[in-house]
Amino acid sequence: TYRGGLRTMPVSGGKRVHDGTGDAGSDAFDLSPSAGSAWDLAGLYDAASGTVGGGGVEGVLYVSVLVRAHAASDGTSERKTGELPYGRYFGLGLWRGTGTEILGMGNEWGAHAYSIYGTVTGKQDLREASGGTSYISVDRNVRLLVARIAFHADAADDISVWMDPDPAQGDSQADDVRRYIGTANGDLSFNRLAYRAGNIPVINGVDFDEVRFGTDWDSVAPGVPDNVAFWYDGQSWFSTYVNTFYDREGLSYTMANGVAMPVSRGKRVTPGSGESGSDILPLNPSAGSVWDEAGLYDSVSGLVGGGEVSRVLYFGALVRSVNGSTTATEAKDGTPPDGMEAFVQLTRPGLSALGALGMGNGWGQWAYSIGGVFGTADLKQTNNTTYVSVNTATRLMVAKITFNHTANDTATVWLDPNPDHGDNQVWSVCRATVTGDFSFSQLAYRSGNIPELNGWEFDEVRFATDWRGVTTNLPSLRQGVMIKIH
Repeated sequence: TYRGGLRTMPVSGGKRVHDGTGDAGSDAFDLSPSAGSAWDLAGLYDAASGTVGGGGVEGVLYVSVLVRAHAASDGTSERKTGELPYGRYFGLGLWRGTGTEILGMGNEWGAHAYSIYGTVTGKQDLREASGGTSYISVDRNVRLLVARIAFHADAADDISVWMDPDPAQGDSQADDVRRYIGTANGDLSFNRLAYRAGNIPVINGVDFDEVRFGTDWDSVAPGVPDNVAFWYDGQSWFSTYVNTFYDREGLSYTMANGVAMPVSRGKRVTPGSGESGSDILPLNPSAGSVWDEAGLYDSVSGLVGGGEVSRVLYFGALVRSVNGSTTATEAKDGTPPDGMEAFVQLTRPGLSALGALGMGNGWGQWAYSIGGVFGTADLKQTNNTTYVSVNTATRLMVAKITFNHTANDTATVWLDPNPDHGDNQVWSVCRATVTGDFSFSQLAYRSGNIPELNGWEFDEVRFATDWRGVTTNLPSLRQGVMIKIH
């Protein structure tokens, strides 16, 4: 699975796995360009040479692939034996016949970094526009590689390759996007596709997925089919809660961009009686569930975001304190838990009352804040001083959780963000960034510990893979012409 910019890449089931045994474990496929084929209909087939892009063809082709190395670059994966070939290499390769590798996208022999290679370009590390040592060493993250080949009739072709580009920017990527840009490189025509990786079995294994050939960026880069919440609790009278209750008058909210947030009727109200007034809802992550379809379910742990999951999840909710923070609502008896706490919360069995990650107000804090496996934290402006005391206004809280299978997860939570600004909110928007294991399988509504004074209202709880999914919908985007997907 993969996400780029504000878009998540729609993927089919399955991937291709190379065990790293070198050419003995490689697979090559004839793409069968011919009269009447998809290549011909796209104007890219040359009958004389029997290739895509050969001879008198004039046109542009985009090629993309998702890759993930099983091991990061180190002294083991890149070890050299003193004889060629040595170290690690892997790539999606375009070939002309069985003897000429035109282009490989992945990692070249002797290069620790993501790179391209082939008879036309030679070995080229993918670097920032400034060049230098700005390459990225091979890691275990899923990476998107996109090539743009400009075929020229009876003349040298051009090739550009980007790693993890922003699909919304097309050919004009920001300077920090790693790339190779070439002109008049040579003959880039091809008729075969190959998956290659080696030369140390197991250590040099690589996953390949979503190999696409298309006529523009929209056909090969992440799209926007999942720009709506894939799990949603708009609150209903028939919701299966026990200790909290339903109010038919739902919350309403105007976002920072001046747009009213679309809401359903009804809201969830907690009585403020602490644990006895809390509800925990099982989210039932499982094979084939919406969590699984979104690439967020780990079958080993049975959790959303657990185990090998490396993916981004947005979690949003409207929250409102019935009374706000006062000396009465925050009364402390000297024995924790004290004061008012209120969260719409992600949790899993075995965690404390703070859960994995909750948004609302922490014990003993008068400000909008968060709680979880990290403890509690106020949401503050970037000056790290200014917070917003809990009042009776309806607030939008949005969390971006980045699950990481090789390290602690990261979560950033914003208070009343502007959805048009995405992750780049202005300095005055209060926020906090925390780390920890945020995997979960349950959703909880809780508040306390003073009945009648610590009641809270929650509404529009949404889980999505982008900002628009937790606030509103994106307009549909024009889709390009996909020639072939492998």
